[in-house]
Amino acid sequence: MEDRRHAIRTYRTLQVTLGPLARLVFPTKRIGVKKIPKHGAAILVTNHVSNLDPVLVVFAMRRPIFHLGKHTLFTKRFRAWFFQSLGGQIPVNRERGGNEAAIQAAVAVLRKGFALGIYPEAHRSPDGKLRRGKPGLGRIVYLSGAPCYPVAVDGTFRVWPKGKKFPKLFRRMRIIVGEPRHYPLDPAKAQDHAACQAVTDDLMSDIARLLGQPYDPKTALPPTSGHALPALHPN
Repeated sequence: MEDRRHAIRTYRTLQVTLGPLARLVFPTKRIGVKKIPKHGAAILVTNHVSNLDPVLVVFAMRRPIFHLGKHTLFTKRFRAWFFQSLGGQIPVNRERGGNEAAIQAAVAVLRKGFALGIYPEAHRSPDGKLRRGKPGLGRIVYLSGAPCYPVAVDGTFRVWPKGKKFPKLFRRMRIIVGEPRHYPLDPAKAQDHAACQAVTDDLMSDIARLLGQPYDPKTALPPTSGHALPALHPN
């Protein structure tokens, strides 16, 4: 627990010290951010089109957020320390299905009253359009009973799309937080693939409405690759 408190202190220090610079270089309009409570369990569900997405979310929120992150981020000592400092990231092997340990770690974070960030599409969209999210999100929701907040990140694809080495600076972007969805704590439904997928589809539809994008779960393109839980950082 002391390690977690240390991670949160480090996270808050980075938010305070680097936040102003990030907001200067990447000006972002924040809409509805105050809907997310300062305390208590909360799941932030975000679309994923750019390396900038997690950066903007980290510096836009008023509290630390634990994130699911691809396991390869933790293979180097400095990177492992850095990402663990940013709220205690949870490694996920996206090339291997299941990741039950990651699911249980995410649920444990929520049961302790912290916020969890999830990118259900798992990989960056190559064209800026929403992909269908994965059902791992629904499993975490039913195992935790935590409220879910759709978070739409708009403009990052124009600033730093997949395939570009460097982002464009001083371009305006937006983060839009929608109304929360509440699902019951229901371990039985957590074992039901269709029920878990339906939760993910609900939240991806909310994000689509915030972005003004057309979206139909039945026809949405699947994630580009991988079989594991949604991840914080792109491939």
